[in-house]
Amino acid sequence: MDTTVSKIVVQKGKALGVELEGGHQIKSRYVVSNMDGRQTFLKLVGGEHLRQKFIKELNESKVYGSVVGISLGVGMDFKAKGVKSSELNYCPSSDVDELFSAQPEKAGLMIRLHSLLDPSQAPPGEGTVGILACFPYDFRNYWKLDKEGRKGKEYQMLKDDVADMLIASAEKVIPGLSQHIVYKRVATPLTLEQATLNSLGSAMGWYPEPRAKMRSQKTPIKNLFQAGHWTFPGGSVPAVIISGRNAAQLVLRAVQEEKV
Repeated sequence: MDTTVSKIVVQKGKALGVELEGGHQIKSRYVVSNMDGRQTFLKLVGGEHLRQKFIKELNESKVYGSVVGISLGVGMDFKAKGVKSSELNYCPSSDVDELFSAQPEKAGLMIRLHSLLDPSQAPPGEGTVGILACFPYDFRNYWKLDKEGRKGKEYQMLKDDVADMLIASAEKVIPGLSQHIVYKRVATPLTLEQATLNSLGSAMGWYPEPRAKMRSQKTPIKNLFQAGHWTFPGGSVPAVIISGRNAAQLVLRAVQEEKV
């Protein structure tokens, strides 16, 4: 069902299901949220069901930054060129501050050639390239949105310019890359926020700074659990997979406890 959830139905501190946009409710004994950590509680649950200390912690916790993501389809046979690794990292500078300074020509790159692992992703003799670079949500005055907050011509030009510079940097690792592009899609932090509903386009939820508190998969609301990168054990695909398994186990354990 491709419908946005607008509310987690809570009564007497217990989750009883969800309400969709339009008002239709789906009742359930348990609810698992993999949404943005703040929105799960402050928007879907609602502050009236939460302690002020918990709300304060949510508002004050630092959020992980965002990225520019470039997806390419290329007319290149990586194996024929002797490329064997599907994961490449390129640091144009030895200065850590420069790598994370939002300067496209100096940004550190994570380059992923997934078609090397899964040839079905591209036709024979061709391949896929994914490029990621850390960029702030408010880069160049929020990516030059227009006065109404819309993505206009200046936004598109800035997005294309940043992508071209990142691709040029990636050519230091994959020579001739820009001459073989047959498909290109670029996502900015604003794109990620719109597509995933993660606050500020966050790439991995809460920022793991010293003494930061990683949110438990159990929540202050009975029968409401969390999964995804906004909860334990944190960001990255392997961690998120673990959190999904943990959430399933928490639900099964709760079912067994109810039967006792």
